[in-house]
Amino acid sequence: MKTIEERISADIETTVRNVTILNGYEHDMTVERRKQVGNTIASNAITIIDGPLRMAENQTLGTDTYVKSYSLLIPLFRPEDTNVAQGDTQAKYTADMVKALQSTYTRGGIALDTRFVDSNPIDDTEMAGVSLTFEVWFRTSKDDPYDQ
Repeated sequence: MKTIEERISADIETTVRNVTILNGYEHDMTVERRKQVGNTIASNAITIIDGPLRMAENQTLGTDTYVKSYSLLIPLFRPEDTNVAQGDTQAKYTADMVKALQSTYTRGGIALDTRFVDSNPIDDTEMAGVSLTFEVWFRTSKDDPYDQ
């Protein structure tokens, strides 16, 4: 049996995999989840990095409410039109991910909310791209991470 957190992570991966031109987005990208700390990030794929899990301050009687952070590292590729500014390309990738993740904000009915936190450009010698952070708010039964 998977925990609520594992089910949410799987839903995020599926949602990001469905960001394709065929589904009405601007880009087609491959996706991978970081398997362990220290893995090299593939330069040709969106990498989903599981962030910290924390308990929310406001609790409801009989349940535990959590907030889980996720980061998406999105590499940029040279566009067909080289006259497009890097910032514009970063904005399009950000818009695609925000649109996809916010359109199913309950993660298939198991989350309370999915919130976009921030976007940070990456521009160094190893990689150009954008890093996005999202938070997923969810509730479990009191002291039971497997059940709602």
